[in-house]
Amino acid sequence: MKVSVISLAALVGVAAAGAIPIRAANSSSNLATFVPEFGVTQGNQPDGKGNCLGANGVKIPCNCPPARDAFLAQLNKNVKAGLAFPTDNSKGSSCIRANSLVKTVQDLKCPVAATPNVSTLQKQNCG
Repeated sequence: MKVSVISLAALVGVAAAGAIPIRAANSSSNLATFVPEFGVTQGNQPDGKGNCLGANGVKIPCNCPPARDAFLAQLNKNVKAGLAFPTDNSKGSSCIRANSLVKTVQDLKCPVAATPNVSTLQKQNCG
């Protein structure tokens, strides 16, 4: 019986050591390496009704996309609060990061359409 308990403890230790880190020690500069340029400029061709022109002719709020510094600050805040943002290069981690970027865009009251490169990243890694 002692052998079984020791073996189980060893297996649990191995499994835990191989787990994907959900929150790595991220700094704002480290997070920035995973954030693409948004692909749209804020305030492009306003229509006078609060809408501006986004990618592919889609109307987006004129205050979107957020400034990169504001986006990175919100992403850093979200990660510190527990939002998953793994930093390895696996397909699963890329999908988790893309979803976390989308959540952060939405936290800043911008539609995902305001950040077409983030949207594309999500489709490529999660679809």
